[in-house]
Amino acid sequence: CWGRNNAGQLGNGSTTDSPTPVAISSLTSGVAAISAGNLHSCALTSAGGVQCWGYNNAGQLGNGGTTNSSTPVPVTTLASGVTAVSAGGSHSCALTSAGGVQCWGYNGPGQLGNGGTTNSSTPVAVSGLAGGVTAISAGGNHSCALPSAGGVLCWGYNLYGQLGNGGTSNSSTPGAVSGLASGMAAISAGVYHSCALTGGGAVQCWGFNNAGQLGDNSTTYRLTPVAIRSGQSISFTPPTTAANAGTIILAANASGGLTPVTFDSWTPNTCSVGGINGSTLSLTGALGSLCGVRASQPGLAPLAAGGSVAPAPQQLRLIRITQAVSSLSLSSNLNPSTLGANVTLTAQVAGSTTPLPTGMVTFMDGASTLGTVALNGSASASFSSTTLTVGSHSVTASYGGDVNNTPSTAPALTQVVNKIDQVIVFGSPPSLMVGGTGIVSATGGASGNAVTFTSSTPSFCTVSSATVTAVAAGSCSIVAAQSGNDTYNPGAQTQSFNIAPPPPTLDIDDSAPATPYDAATDGVLLIRYLLGYRGINLTNGAISGSARRDATQIAAHIAANLTRFDVDGDGQTRATTDGVMILRRFLGITNAAAITQGVKNSNRSDADVLLAIDALKP
Repeated sequence: CWGRNNAGQLGNGSTTDSPTPVAISSLTSGVAAISAGNLHSCALTSAGGVQCWGYNNAGQLGNGGTTNSSTPVPVTTLASGVTAVSAGGSHSCALTSAGGVQCWGYNGPGQLGNGGTTNSSTPVAVSGLAGGVTAISAGGNHSCALPSAGGVLCWGYNLYGQLGNGGTSNSSTPGAVSGLASGMAAISAGVYHSCALTGGGAVQCWGFNNAGQLGDNSTTYRLTPVAIRSGQSISFTPPTTAANAGTIILAANASGGLTPVTFDSWTPNTCSVGGINGSTLSLTGALGSLCGVRASQPGLAPLAAGGSVAPAPQQLRLIRITQAVSSLSLSSNLNPSTLGANVTLTAQVAGSTTPLPTGMVTFMDGASTLGTVALNGSASASFSSTTLTVGSHSVTASYGGDVNNTPSTAPALTQVVNKIDQVIVFGSPPSLMVGGTGIVSATGGASGNAVTFTSSTPSFCTVSSATVTAVAAGSCSIVAAQSGNDTYNPGAQTQSFNIAPPPPTLDIDDSAPATPYDAATDGVLLIRYLLGYRGINLTNGAISGSARRDATQIAAHIAANLTRFDVDGDGQTRATTDGVMILRRFLGITNAAAITQGVKNSNRSDADVLLAIDALKP
């Protein structure tokens, strides 16, 4: 302890004042809490006992006597079981582990709370507080306790309303503080006033107020609790630099949440505050000059019940007026592009807002200058070109700055220019059936290189130069290709068309679908040919009205398929064997033995002969 020591209240065995801390005799360890009164002090040991020292005229040391002591003495009956101690003006109180309250010392106005006004040099129980108390506080000549229910009780001297019960009469027993029946978290008794902390963090005070100790923005005594006058602060962090001729939207918050926070400037030659909400700072000073801006919150006027929020300390800030640090972005309307296309490069400057940046932007392709363009009213500039060559171009843009904005350069943009695609256009496809040939044609692209043809379906068709040969029935796909050059890409296009199957072999006169495989036409024509008939003698009376072949074509067809007409497989195609068996099949005979009876000239089975005939008329 340190300070005045006329009654031994420093506890170091002397009565000499000390401006620096001195050790208390016998209490070098094992102390859990301390409390300093007017001219005496008390300590709570870790064992739960209480010891006091100093002035003892009214028994406030609690050792059964009234003699001062410059060293700690045990409080009678409180060697253990105590959880808190509080030293008042000339009395002391202790809170037991059972939640009871005991007090000792001066008791003129009843601050010991035992129902009397007689001093006591040993602890006495406070009436009605044998348990259920969580905190105590001894004031000048009054005491207060906080029951577990969260209310506040006070007793003792009450000339100034420090008991908070609405009157000024002393009370020798605990009485409830008006309006504080619950919700309180802590209590503190002063010399002539008292305060309580609510669970929500608010503070209420009552009693003497000549020096404003109630904090309610007045010096009026309060017989019941009032909310104290609270302070507030402003958080205000505008930028330390700002662009000349620009604007800033100011923002600040008061710690208590009160609004509005207002702004003004004390340097009208360099900046001013205006706008709809009075928060727009306009910077008008020269480069390098200072703008002074102030944030204020006037607080909250006194409430009807007392208490208020004080004006916040004004926050003053200086902003140096500089050029805005500009930045430049670069974009392309067409990337990748093709050779000769119109590519538009656009540069956008971000910098000051009022006014927007002005000046020139230079566009570069590597080390070559493409052009220089003035910024428009939106702080952007565009350059268009149709002469970029094939390949990748590293395009950049540079802004020269102006009085309000620094120069800047955009990150490089890779502009890709591709060769021009060639378009190949096919002519009409040929109409082919198996075994036939035809010509394909195609017009090439602008490179002027020759167009070549290949077949991607060689099982159905082949191509040599531009001549297509039909191999089998199905879809034929011909690819036309053209090589490229420095300007044009290679080109390719595919044309697909169907290869028609040939007419059925046994449809001799090609009369399908009207009279295919007809005995009176196809059968007679085959036998006549095999007997040697040609010309008009071959076809006279034996051609269907829907026939598409004449005598010459019929003879050519039979000659081309003569070996296939050898259905019995004897190596000869004869009218009396093969011709008769085919004719019998044309007549609708389905029994293989009946078809071959008496005419087959080989060891081929009857069934195989029937299969050979039917294979000729798919």
